[in-house]
Amino acid sequence: CDYRLEGEFQVSAILRQLNTLQNTLAKFPDGFLKNLANGTKSGKLQICLVRSIADDTGSLSGLQTWENGESYIILAVGSTTEQAFCHQLSHAIDSRVIVETKLYDDWNTLNPRGFQYGKQDQNPNADYFIDNGCLVSAADDRAIIFEYAMMENADYIFESAGIQAKLLRMCQGIRKAFGLKDATEIFPWEQYLDQVLAAPVPEA
Repeated sequence: CDYRLEGEFQVSAILRQLNTLQNTLAKFPDGFLKNLANGTKSGKLQICLVRSIADDTGSLSGLQTWENGESYIILAVGSTTEQAFCHQLSHAIDSRVIVETKLYDDWNTLNPRGFQYGKQDQNPNADYFIDNGCLVSAADDRAIIFEYAMMENADYIFESAGIQAKLLRMCQGIRKAFGLKDATEIFPWEQYLDQVLAAPVPEA
């Protein structure tokens, strides 16, 4: 009830975004999204394409919400569909990591001393935060990190030790929550990690 959604009826716009979305979904390892969907009532992730999303603050590129045991990712069609999807998917991933692990319990220790999420009139410290959106909440901070970690040519964003530490904690949480600790592959969201989390490939 806090959001206003406008449906998209142009077939060309829908098909264009479905093509982009298909390419984005292909980046995730086999079974990952199905595993994530196991926590929903239907065993599926509901992805909705709309023309626009708005609330009292203005227009939004995406939204993730739960309704009657189902996880919905709602995306406004546009050039940022891939980023918006990864951002909103991160919120669903967050729920799994928080339930299955304790790795996010001390997330605030990864921030500058005295920092508080949601506090007004704060400027982001580039050594710890990617942009202003990261200051809203720990979940938004991780969603923006995940969003950029999935992008190509974004290595410059993860150069600081502070953001590297957050990326490492997030990647460790995902591996543990999704039973991937022994996986030998480097996942797309791990591509900018300085530390390799992939397990060694067994010798033949």
